[in-house]
Parts: sequence; structure tokens; C-alpha cells
Amino acid sequence: MEYSQHSHYRWGWGADWFNAPDVSKSFHAQLGSCQRSHKGFRTEVIHAAQLLTAQFTKPTMVGLSGGFDSQVVCLTLLELKYKFTPLVLRLVDSNNKLLNGHDIDGAIEFCKRYNLKPKFETLDMLAFYRGRGRGLVVEHALTNVQTVIQLHVIDKFCQDYSFIMGGGDLMLLKPKNWRQGNDVINISLGPTPIQQHLIKYGYEGCTKFFMYTPELIASYLDNQVTKAFFAAQTTIYDTFTRHYPQPQWWLCFNYYIKPMFYVEAWPELIQRKKFTGFEAFPEMQQVRDELAEAVKPYDIERKSIYVNVQEIIAHLLSGGGATKEWRSRG
Repeated sequence: MEYSQHSHYRWGWGADWFNAPDVSKSFHAQLGSCQRSHKGFRTEVIHAAQLLTAQFTKPTMVGLSGGFDSQVVCLTLLELKYKFTPLVLRLVDSNNKLLNGHDIDGAIEFCKRYNLKPKFETLDMLAFYRGRGRGLVVEHALTNVQTVIQLHVIDKFCQDYSFIMGGGDLMLLKPKNWRQGNDVINISLGPTPIQQHLIKYGYEGCTKFFMYTPELIASYLDNQVTKAFFAAQTTIYDTFTRHYPQPQWWLCFNYYIKPMFYVEAWPELIQRKKFTGFEAFPEMQQVRDELAEAVKPYDIERKSIYVNVQEIIAHLLSGGGATKEWRSRG
């Protein structure tokens, strides 16, 4: 199973790839370069889906949250006339109160519009996070503790399905040191354990779909909308942080720029903000703090890799499929 084309995207600790976290060693990541001139975002998404699904030996399931990423994956498979089952996750509290009703409404609306029959899964979040979820958080040293929900879905359904999650999206862009004028990409540690879980247990699927090929990554980094964002970053930064705390600055791309980018390529998307996330529910604050404390000894965040945007774009466009590796400083 190639979790990215020719395993062009790799990450690991020390000298190994896709291994369990070991904070005594540096974190390293590798990207391949394009093997041909990249085309538009939509074209590259479709091509990546063809490459990925050609490997599957089981029926395909797609996690449908109602957001742009999962909609794009579903629309791509529909365009390819490829059969799949959307999975809609109902998140409830200990009193069986539905927490993500807004997002479920969006997912159901999407399924009705495109004549899809979804499968529903209900998860008691408090019970899960204080039980199996806590063990998974510690096992994978998850700093982005909300993503552990994805591990529940993988464990439950990957015996019978090949699973696609629309990860590795444009949230890859996470600015740091903007006052020094550095445009950077954070090769984030947060979602990598989800991919490691697939590999560890031999599951078929993909959790970083939007990084599947170098050409796909290039199609959104080397794009006019993205370039305009970087060109205007100082003004956007000063305006945005006047109203929001600086730690939330990275949300600016996700909330405002990303919808422009996606709708340009996929005008048939249902434009609806997705709110699902561990951090979105006040009921989860205490248990989130408990889980964050559980992984605190790993001090894993300092292992993040920050790479200049132009450096990555230049590498992707250098061609020939050559790879380049970056390491954390810690």
C-alpha cells in the first residue's frame, strides 16, 4: 500500500520512517518533487484519487464531515464513477446530546443532493476520550488530541473498508515569525500519528489525501489565490490580529482564503462552514486538558519543522521526482 505516490511523503524519528514518536531523536520529513508539470488543483485531485483507489482491495469508505475537504473527495469519486460509502460521525455527550448537529445537517444535505446513502456512526465523546481514546493519545503522543476520533473510525471500519480522510489540506500552511517576514510551512506533527496508525496495523487508506502526489501539493502552493495571500500577508496579518489573538492567526487562511481556493476549483461545493472539532465543544474542555497533560512529557511540539514556502515550491517544481529532507532542530 502506497500511502502517498511512490512514498514521496515520508516522516519519522531518528533514521527511521513512519515509526513511533521518540522525542530523544529529531523529527524528519521528506517530500518528492514533481515528475511532470503540475496542472490545476481539480485535475490533480482527480489524478491522485485514481492512483490511490487503484490500490484498494476492499470497498471504499470516505469520512464525510460536511466540510470542503471531504466534499471534494466525494465529488472526485463521483466524477470518476467510483463506488464508495460516506461515513457520517454523530458525536454525542454522556446524556446522548448531539454535539455536531450543524455539520451532520451539512453532510446529509450533500448526500441528498448527490443521491448518496451514508453510513452513520455514533460516538460518546466523553466515554471514548476517557477510555480507549486516552490510550490512543498516549500511544501516538497526539498533540492534536481531537484527531484521535479518526483512530476510532479507522479501527472500527478498516477491517472491511479502505478508508479515505481528506487530510493534508491547506492547513499545512501555518505561519510563524511573521514579523520577521518569513513565509513558512509547518510540516505538522499533529496528524502524522493517524497515518502511522494505518501503517502499523496494515490498514488500506489515506489520511493525507491532499499530499498524495507532489503535483497535487504544487497545484495549491503554486496557485494565484495562494500567491495573492502571501503577497498581501502583512496587511492581512495586521488586520486579522487586531480582532483575534495571535495564536489564532493561522485560522485566517483556513476560514477565508481556503474557501476562495476550493470554490474556484469546485463551484458545485455546498458552501457551509464546518464546526466539528474536539475544541468546538465546551463540554470537552476538562477532558481535553487531561489529555494534553498526559502527552506533556513528550514535549513533542518543539519537534515541528518550519520550511520557507518558496523553498518547498522550488523543490516541488525542480522536477525529476528527486526528494528533499528536512529535520527539526530539537
